[in-house]
Amino acid sequence: MPRPLLLSSYYPEAGILALAEASHLAGRSTRLFLPDPHIPLLAPLSRAPLVGDRLRRVLDRRQGPHRLERPVTYVASPFETLRVLSRGIPSAAALTSRLMYRVRTEFDARVAALLSTSSEPVTAVTMPGAGYLTQRALPEGSFAVVHMVNSHPRQHNKLLQRHAGLSKQASRGRR
Repeated sequence: MPRPLLLSSYYPEAGILALAEASHLAGRSTRLFLPDPHIPLLAPLSRAPLVGDRLRRVLDRRQGPHRLERPVTYVASPFETLRVLSRGIPSAAALTSRLMYRVRTEFDARVAALLSTSSEPVTAVTMPGAGYLTQRALPEGSFAVVHMVNSHPRQHNKLLQRHAGLSKQASRGRR
């Protein structure tokens, strides 16, 4: 029996979403961690005349086109609100960049904390800059992969087939 699959991404990355859906549809035990797409503090600002249109597009993108067939554990970061707001300020590029890295590490720490009570070994797929603590918190005997977004899919699929028990078809996702 293949190990459960745990996927963690600090943004709704298409490959992670496809793996989660394929794994779930194949009947595998799958846990997916994503950032909380809802930022209640920003909703009123999206109606403001000066920043509304741009902010509305950012918030819509956060909801994403993905509609997964399986439950998602959403992880919130208090720095995400600041990061989204800073994106709309051209002179705040350096701040936006620093906040992006802070959001990643905060996301990683929160996912790791959620795993602290887990004891069953898993195959985990995490993202660069947001998986160190998560991987350290995995139960003993777990296998961890860092999803390098720009790596070659064939190598990725080969590892997932071997360690997550996904069939060749399932690891490709639906087209």
